[in-house]
Amino acid sequence: MSFSILPTSGGSRNIIMALEEARKRNLLTVALLGYDGGEIKRRGLADFPIVVRCDYIPRIQEVQATIYHTMREMLEAVARD
Repeated sequence: MSFSILPTSGGSRNIIMALEEARKRNLLTVALLGYDGGEIKRRGLADFPIVVRCDYIPRIQEVQATIYHTMREMLEAVARD
């Protein structure tokens, strides 16, 4: 599994290239995106795009951090079981 914490816009070229490569390698991807999800959402580059629909960058980043930490804790709990 590959996790990607992405810039707010969802349009950074290096992240898009990484997601394209992940797709070629059949890796599962989760993308945390802001605004409307940008190019990553439009092109379907992530298996699980999670979009924080907001235009206030600090709020987007707060929500993304919360989502990330919650997912990490859940995965750690699953791994322990």
